[in-house]
Amino acid sequence: MEGQENSVAIREARILAGHCVVAVTLLVCGIGSASAQPPSAGPEQAHAQRWWIGSALALAGAEAVDVASSRGAQEANPLLRGAGGQFDTAKGIALKGAFTGAVLLFEAFALRHHHTTGQFKMFAIANTVGAAGLAAVAVHNFHVNPRPASQPSP
Repeated sequence: MEGQENSVAIREARILAGHCVVAVTLLVCGIGSASAQPPSAGPEQAHAQRWWIGSALALAGAEAVDVASSRGAQEANPLLRGAGGQFDTAKGIALKGAFTGAVLLFEAFALRHHHTTGQFKMFAIANTVGAAGLAAVAVHNFHVNPRPASQPSP
């Protein structure tokens, strides 16, 4: 029975790793596509572009913290709920990573064709607001679902 549990755990770990790879790939593609600065960009546009890249990283980080805050807890969202009504980490990473990656990829393509200072600022503000909202949700989750203190070794 123990060998069967280990093989299930290994399979779940591989699935989770695969979902993480997909999420990170989408995220990197989204940020990397717009990181090349056009030759005519001035210092104000370069600053706005750096702000956009930072806001994209903050959004991705807030998604990761939100996933971490939901692990092992009851989940209200049926898309992220697994068996027993608890948060499904693999689904959460896959869906949240795919959504965030798709948003950033859309922004990157939009910025590639309309790389004005205003566009960078608009997307940076949207990403920053989204990251702040997700961070607030994560803080709430950590308060509602406190993690048990680690047990001392005997």
